[in-house]
Amino acid sequence: MSAQLPLDFSAAIRARDAALGRCEQSGGEKFRSDAARFILAYLGAHGETPGEVLTEKGWEFGLRPTSLKHWGPVFMRLLREQRIEQCGTARRMRGHGSTGGKVYRLRQG
Repeated sequence: MSAQLPLDFSAAIRARDAALGRCEQSGGEKFRSDAARFILAYLGAHGETPGEVLTEKGWEFGLRPTSLKHWGPVFMRLLREQRIEQCGTARRMRGHGSTGGKVYRLRQG
């Protein structure tokens, strides 16, 4: 029986955080704050919602960043601040029905 080697994800996590930081800066403070308020309000009114639906509804509302990637840091910040939580998964709308979509809700408790 072989022993499983420990995996060190610290370099990958640092690279992810650096990329999110660059993306967050290029999205701009106004977009970040407006998008966060929108996500919190939408989840408060509609409950559990896939992330892609949140970004789609945000676009319809008028939140139109230069790149859809600018939404990622908004979700990450709300998750880290424990204002929202992932509560499930969904098939992706933009991923041709592939798995990996995340469902969010307001943090309970």
